[in-house]
Amino acid sequence: MGAAQYDNGFAPAVALAGATVIEVHQGSSPTLFYRLGTDGTISWGTDVDYQTGAAPSIAIAGPDLVEVHEGDTGTLFSLAGQF
Repeated sequence: MGAAQYDNGFAPAVALAGATVIEVHQGSSPTLFYRLGTDGTISWGTDVDYQTGAAPSIAIAGPDLVEVHEGDTGTLFSLAGQF
């Protein structure tokens, strides 16, 4: 299994729930992006910008997800939802 480039950016994080994979990362600006994919060969969908910030992290439990990231000046933010 070899590595394959799928985007450009910083601080990627992934979470897996069943056959769904969610990846979050910081773009070249302070914009944060996510991608959805399918398990196995991971066929990524198009990236979607969802917030500004840095160093995103994501966790999934069943249909629930929580994302946390840094804002400016040391602030921390969280987003919660379902997919």
